[in-house]
Amino acid sequence: MGFASAQVHVGPGQTYANIGLACTAHAIQARDTVYLHKGTYAGGMLIDSLFGTSAKWITICNFRTDSVSILGQWTVTVANYLRITGLTFNGNDSASWANGSIYHQLFFDYNYVCLTDLTHITVDHCNFINLLCGPKKYTLSNTAGNVSIKFTGTDTFQVSNCLFLGNAGSEGLSMNGDRNGMVKNNRFDAPVAGSGLAWSSHCS
Repeated sequence: MGFASAQVHVGPGQTYANIGLACTAHAIQARDTVYLHKGTYAGGMLIDSLFGTSAKWITICNFRTDSVSILGQWTVTVANYLRITGLTFNGNDSASWANGSIYHQLFFDYNYVCLTDLTHITVDHCNFINLLCGPKKYTLSNTAGNVSIKFTGTDTFQVSNCLFLGNAGSEGLSMNGDRNGMVKNNRFDAPVAGSGLAWSSHCS
């Protein structure tokens, strides 16, 4: 007998205060919808062990019309058939900005096996705004920089209908060692001076 889909509620006064705790508790199963309730959420979240299937996607989204703002990095390490939609990733966390460390708002970073740990990922109708270089900016000889969405070792992904705005000196989207990706119907703000691409400009 299969399990029915469930609603996992995250946020102030909900079952789980943040999505990291829901993952740690293994509360998210195939076909579940994870609802983030109204609020501003801290970063530093590790999201893993999300095993959806082609018929039972896992969805992470805002609850109804709630405004959700994530201030800090989400790192997704093991996830299959995952959809993230309706969320706003706003700015850097203060520590990464101050020390100039590399920082990504939404980071898909495989844990064990490239092109296996992360498969069938969709990011849709999300906002990525105000990602800035910190005081210790990167140089032309060290062009690693902040990225709004970074994929590494991901097989089959889509980024669609997203807004990348006010990310001065940072990249909107970066892909390393991935395959079968589609990027469509997104809006990227104007490039930083000296950049050749509206969606890709390293710190300088």
